[in-house]
Amino acid sequence: MSSRVHIQFAKFLTVGIVNTAVDWVVFFVLTLLPFFVTHRPLAKALSFVAAVVNSFLLNSYWTFRKEFHAEQHTDPEREHRTKWEYFVRFCVVSVLGWVLNTTLYSVVFALSSDTLPMRIADLLGLAFASGVVMAWNFFGNKFWTYTQRKIQTLSAEERRSRKWFIIGATVLIVLQLGISVAVMRGDSATIDEVAHIADGYAIVAHQDYRLNPEHPPLTKVLAALPLRFMELRDITEARGWEEHNQWIAGRAFLYFIGNDADQMLFVARLPMLVLLLVLDIYVLLFARERFSRRVALVILFFFALAPELLAHGHLVTTDVGAAVGFTAATFHFSHFLQKQTRRNLIIAGAALGVAQLLKFSAVLLLPIDLVLIVLWCVIQKRKNGVRFAQHCGKLFLQFAAMCVIALSLVWLVYIPSTWNTPVEVEHALIDQFVISDATWVPAFREQLHALADRPIIRAVGHYALGVYMVFKRVEEGNTTFILGQFSDKTIWWFFPVAWVMKTAIPIMLLFSGSMFLVLRNRLRRGRISTAVKEQWTTVVFLTPVALYWLVTLFGSLNLGVRHLLPTLPFVLLFSGEIVIWLLALRNRKRMGILAALMVWMAVSVGVAYPHYLSYFNEFTILQPKKYELLVDSSLDWGQDAKRLAKYVEDSEIDEIYVDYFGGGQPDRFMSGVTNWHSYDGPVTGYLAVSATFYQFSLLYGEKEGRWSYDWLRSFEPIAVIGNSILVYHISEDDLREAPPTSPYPITQPPSENIVDPDYF
Repeated sequence: MSSRVHIQFAKFLTVGIVNTAVDWVVFFVLTLLPFFVTHRPLAKALSFVAAVVNSFLLNSYWTFRKEFHAEQHTDPEREHRTKWEYFVRFCVVSVLGWVLNTTLYSVVFALSSDTLPMRIADLLGLAFASGVVMAWNFFGNKFWTYTQRKIQTLSAEERRSRKWFIIGATVLIVLQLGISVAVMRGDSATIDEVAHIADGYAIVAHQDYRLNPEHPPLTKVLAALPLRFMELRDITEARGWEEHNQWIAGRAFLYFIGNDADQMLFVARLPMLVLLLVLDIYVLLFARERFSRRVALVILFFFALAPELLAHGHLVTTDVGAAVGFTAATFHFSHFLQKQTRRNLIIAGAALGVAQLLKFSAVLLLPIDLVLIVLWCVIQKRKNGVRFAQHCGKLFLQFAAMCVIALSLVWLVYIPSTWNTPVEVEHALIDQFVISDATWVPAFREQLHALADRPIIRAVGHYALGVYMVFKRVEEGNTTFILGQFSDKTIWWFFPVAWVMKTAIPIMLLFSGSMFLVLRNRLRRGRISTAVKEQWTTVVFLTPVALYWLVTLFGSLNLGVRHLLPTLPFVLLFSGEIVIWLLALRNRKRMGILAALMVWMAVSVGVAYPHYLSYFNEFTILQPKKYELLVDSSLDWGQDAKRLAKYVEDSEIDEIYVDYFGGGQPDRFMSGVTNWHSYDGPVTGYLAVSATFYQFSLLYGEKEGRWSYDWLRSFEPIAVIGNSILVYHISEDDLREAPPTSPYPITQPPSENIVDPDYF
């Protein structure tokens, strides 16, 4: 490095020392205030923000002063970023450095704690992580944050367009995140969150991946990182930990060992909003690249208000993470095909790896990318006359290199995630889950057992175990209900019909309009479109939707339309075709249609607030009982336990029987709760039943020879909480007038509590 860079590095180190002092001083001053005594994670977050701002100011006005203050006339071919652009880039480098710091510390500590004293392992991990991250922060800021870009001569209209594009996008994203925060404060824990939070904490705190191998670690780890700043009773104290039971351990971790479940849930959900923000940015970039700024803003409007995202965007699950993975991986893969450089190949491979770490369904990106390669070669052959086979062969080899990069990244993340998982636990997981009648399964199980004995390659086996568990579950199916139809395997038409009922009608109209427009234009122009960009836009947005939806028709995991979330960005991006037509030539009638769709969208979403998980569009308006249409994560995932408690309090109900489906704990929110199940038979008094249990009892009551809730059909609920919890008041006279009957005996005595705390 030059002497000037040496001086800058010395200044950077000095700023780092000052910055640490600012971080510590702000934190300790805040913790002297009564509010922050019980909200220490918030104090730490504010001290981190103060440190970042301080670091930005000192580095901008001292360390990298020349780069920050250089005048344009000193380099006429360069222009400077605004101070806000510098600041955003600086924050990105800082946050990535923080994540890298935590990860490297965890890896080094895990590798050294078995052979070195605990404090020495701590110091070694801190020293290594700090050294690497210091270099990362310095070079990231020097060669990315404070670089100038080539100057562009922009007209006044272009500058005005940029300004309003940034303002409009910011307003829409802030609106979406604001609604999400308001909704998540009222939502109680959903089913999957219990397992994901517990497993994420176990990975971050102990590098032990025993609880939830069925899902990859990245989303769970992001959710658990801020929990490490809270004073919590450890997951290892929870019942179910030794038995690696994710449901028992997760519920105990939240509710039964002395932790503040509400605060944990709120803090763990915050990183999910970061994933939602990343998804918004990718959709905006994709739309801006393929269309125009105006079209991109319209697409973002419908995307930001999509009920599916407002319902699931704040939950600690893998669904929005899957959408991020699919969108980012396809975005960078499209870039690679259009400009086949080594840099784009590496970025596309890394994005593919991140997608695999967000959700195992991202394995579908492999056939999607292969189809995109073939279609790209077809387009290039027609337009430029390139040799199809030769071009495809070269791209297939490069795609193989991307897969190697992706799997290497997956392996590197799984190594620290599984490092401290006991060998005997890994063997037990394999024996527990790798069971099937398939002839190849015993050999596969033996291979996993062989990998489990070696710490470094155990990570590969654990990843393979997770992928196997997903495919096995898809093969076996799941309990499904839709429009009065039951199945304990699958209903092939579940997803198309559920999508039509659950997706906002303006979004469906835009998608259908774009499909009609593309087909009409193709018929008019013949097989070859007028522009490669136009053809490729259609291909890159429709291919993921078509292939993903095709797989859902043959799959058996009909748990809810949330599984279609990875295709939502592409549905709206493809809708850009009709948006262009509606905005063309500023035609008043066309723009009026678009304005009407936007108003419709806003009103529909506004009326549904805050019950977005149980949102149904206007096609279902004639069926007020939404629980007769769908259940499970399409309507009732446990999100309304707190709202039930408020109803009980407002109605002055002293005692109530509750049959609750979800990750919350109703007896933590209200008193006088007695656990009840359909097989306990009829009951008098107040009874609250989750819609999922209400419907599924009809299937399992007959299947298992028990009482079901069929006897409740003759009664109308006095209230329906958030469309998902049915509340009844049944008197003895009601039962005498409509005596319930069942061909099945009561096979076990009623339960007395929601969950026995002593069990945990």
